[in-house]
Amino acid sequence: MRPPTARPRLPTEILDTIFANLSKNHLEPLLVANAFVSTVATRRLYQNVTLARPAAVVAFLRTILANPRLPPLVRSLDINMTKARDADEGHAKARPTGNFYALLSRALRATTALTALALELPKAHAPLWIFAGCTFRLRQFTTSMYCRRPLARFLETQASLEELTLRGYPTDAVFALAPEALPRLRAFNAVHADAALIRAVVQGRPVRVVSVPLFPEMSLASLDALRAGTAPLLRLSVISFDPTAPGFLFEALAQRFQELEALHLVMLMAEYNQELLEQSAAVLSNFKRLKYITFMAAPTRPAAPALDAAEADIAKRWHRHCPTLRTIILPKGRVWFQNAPEVPPGVSAGAAAVAAALAGAGAETEESEDDDIEDWDAEEGGHGGGMDMPVLSFSMEHGVQEVPGGAQPVVEEWAEL
Repeated sequence: MRPPTARPRLPTEILDTIFANLSKNHLEPLLVANAFVSTVATRRLYQNVTLARPAAVVAFLRTILANPRLPPLVRSLDINMTKARDADEGHAKARPTGNFYALLSRALRATTALTALALELPKAHAPLWIFAGCTFRLRQFTTSMYCRRPLARFLETQASLEELTLRGYPTDAVFALAPEALPRLRAFNAVHADAALIRAVVQGRPVRVVSVPLFPEMSLASLDALRAGTAPLLRLSVISFDPTAPGFLFEALAQRFQELEALHLVMLMAEYNQELLEQSAAVLSNFKRLKYITFMAAPTRPAAPALDAAEADIAKRWHRHCPTLRTIILPKGRVWFQNAPEVPPGVSAGAAAVAAALAGAGAETEESEDDDIEDWDAEEGGHGGGMDMPVLSFSMEHGVQEVPGGAQPVVEEWAEL
């Protein structure tokens, strides 16, 4: 029998892959296993850090500053300082001090290999001076800081940035980026952005994936601002607060973004009816490659059971005018998918199994009026699905928040799966 060795026989790459699937609680005991395992576990433990409790944030910052070998391991850092300070304090909000931001600034300067950063701070806090002296090159950045010129100056230093999420409010100050800034930006998510802010970020940049709100009296201006990019928009997620949106939004989108592949629409301040959805079908013919569409709005009156059949008719009608459509989610909350062997990207194995079962068992489906329109089924079981794109969802603060760029959206937010 060979004597036990301190170094595992598995290659480092395999161990690293295994450790990548372990939770923080399972990784921590490995730190005291032996020197080799501890090194691999430490690298994985500090690679992607998410912190939502102020005490944990402070402890983490102090830890990495006390050990010079830790800061270079951090690749992704997500800090949320808006949650309660402690479970015993109920809903008490954190109140970061100047000393905390000085500590954070030192840590940010030390994390030279950082590629993804998310900072969620109290609404009135915008300590942009914390970025002074930072040398990291971000690919993803999310912040709740006010959209002012100092934030623009920091963004101008991040030439590698690909995904940007601005959750802060626009201000009276001009937010302007240098024309050569953010040359690789491909995804932009905004929560409170007006038309001027959208144009400032998108103009002259190859943005293809966008999530934005639309506000009254500036909806069309915001959509026009999205056209200022240098690449065709492929995926768009919109939450509209404009009560007049049902009368123009479908047509405005179809005229401006004919190359869209995925579209999410949520109308919070407007109602819909079946006639509106039927009339929208003809407009969808302007889309050349639209595959996935979601439309959510409140009905003009409580939904009746007959609406299921009505939505099936609408799904077929929409597909008839836009044959590229594969998945449709309508206000009733069901996922209408084309009854075909191909499963749309993003649909989970559970959803695919439901679809296969329906087809294999000869489930009853409504026949289309036209022979060239394939059957459409509604899915109510399974998990996941939808569009592979940033998705806006509801929050208590303003009615909007986004799933961070790069995250896989879940249809449960939209549908009754």
